[in-house]
Amino acid sequence: LQPILNLLLYHLIFYSKIYYVNNEFEQNLKIGDEILSIDNQSLKALSDSMLQLISYANIETGYFLAKSHILYRRANKSYQLRLLRNKDTLTIDITPIRLSQNMLPPRKKYEILENNIGYIDLRELNNQEIKVAMKNFEDTKAIIIDLRNYPLEHFQDFLGYFTTQRRLKYAVCKINNKDVLGCFIPLSYTMFHIKRQPHYKGKAVVLVNERTQSKAEFYTMFLKAYGNATIIGRRTSSSNGSAISFNIFDTFEAHFTGSSVANIDGSQYQKIGVIPDIIIPNEVHSFSKTEDFFIKTAVDFIEK
Repeated sequence: LQPILNLLLYHLIFYSKIYYVNNEFEQNLKIGDEILSIDNQSLKALSDSMLQLISYANIETGYFLAKSHILYRRANKSYQLRLLRNKDTLTIDITPIRLSQNMLPPRKKYEILENNIGYIDLRELNNQEIKVAMKNFEDTKAIIIDLRNYPLEHFQDFLGYFTTQRRLKYAVCKINNKDVLGCFIPLSYTMFHIKRQPHYKGKAVVLVNERTQSKAEFYTMFLKAYGNATIIGRRTSSSNGSAISFNIFDTFEAHFTGSSVANIDGSQYQKIGVIPDIIIPNEVHSFSKTEDFFIKTAVDFIEK
């Protein structure tokens, strides 16, 4: 496979992963290359332009998504990069490809890592698979819960492993009262009705980043409030609450948040998101060709 670019800083992009069929492409881009411009346009100008076309709740997430779209739209096309490598400025031509799911390296849905630590990725797991995974994790000393994604299903069953309580309020959610301007009506889904499960006795660590949004953010809020979980990663999208969608043109759909969401203590959540207990910075040293730095940080924390 030809190389793709992987993000991110506010107005910078770092090249961090290489998929290739021969050494030609790896010689063009190196781990840690700082991309300064694309086709003679600065990333700041491209990002600012793209911000007008995407949905975001805070500026960090906005720039993250903007740069994702910049690269995605240029897949399978040739363009010129100006980059910084070891203090030298270089200009190269490149044609990245858009990777389909079956082209990506295989990733396990759940597994037991070294040192008896469980890992579970909620992106593609159904409830039956979760039961099997949690049975395997019974005697582990900790579980790393990966929420750098959008979970496949509603996971009230999964959350039951981390609390002995059955009905819990995890956020303060309100929707506009259409009859009284400026007034809000509480929503019923501020409560989770939790199914009783064997209580997991080990540590819980949750991985989050800018792509953690909506349902995934609610689960993170719950696990932090009731599951005694440690949150590791980067600030979440802060884009939860019901989504209102409408078409401006036949082919252009717009969205906005339809309800107010606050933390359980009433403090502001939207435009802030979940602030991790341990923050992983956007820096070159956190990129690796073979190692997930988020998981490594979680394992190091558990092993302390």
